[in-house]
Amino acid sequence: MIQRDNDTPRGFPQGLNHADNPPPEPHIDQYEIDWPKPEGLRLLTPDEIYAKGDVDLLASVKEDRRIEKKPIAYQCRALSEYFSMWANTPPDGGLIVLGMENDGSVIRGCESIPQSRVNELECTGGTFCPDARHEFKKLQLKRKDGVNDSVLVFRVFYNKDKVVTTTAGKAFRRRGESKYEIPLKEVTELQHEKGEVDFEQEPVDLKFPDDFNMELVNAFCERLREATNLTQFHPAEEISSRGAWES
Repeated sequence: MIQRDNDTPRGFPQGLNHADNPPPEPHIDQYEIDWPKPEGLRLLTPDEIYAKGDVDLLASVKEDRRIEKKPIAYQCRALSEYFSMWANTPPDGGLIVLGMENDGSVIRGCESIPQSRVNELECTGGTFCPDARHEFKKLQLKRKDGVNDSVLVFRVFYNKDKVVTTTAGKAFRRRGESKYEIPLKEVTELQHEKGEVDFEQEPVDLKFPDDFNMELVNAFCERLREATNLTQFHPAEEISSRGAWES
């Protein structure tokens, strides 16, 4: 039988220098640890995705309310509609990844086109949608065929003060994973909500006096004459315009 003294830990025979030969630490894989899971991709904001600057992350995030992916051959004028879309989509706007397919693959990126063409794409927002506040950066990557390439990532911010249109006069916003053109009537309503257009200054197609109720106009003019000491020599057109101006 092996004897142990009082200073010898269990598992160490007497005479073994356990200070110089401590028992091995248990390996982490010996335990089943419930590590905290990373935050879901769906919870990341456009700012968080853009700040990470990770191509693999961009490839993993599906097109949704935050991100739009377009091939490098996309035309600048058509691309500007997505600048308008994100600038009109609350609360955060969104991202445009240029050079990436919908499935996250990169077949042809920025390195496959002339630098002059890259320059044009970088200027898309300022040229065709100047009211869309944005920034961009180029991310390097290696394609599946082993070729070094890159993609352009635009961060377009939501504009809470005005409806952002393209130079063609069209406005868009995001609905789910699709671009939606905002009808003119809805554009006008949004402009009123944002305080961009004064409703009382909005032009109308009515012609005076044919399209007006002259009985009401005359009654208004009569009350205004009494309130402002105007005479009968002031025509209704002058009185009504003065009333609108003073109101």
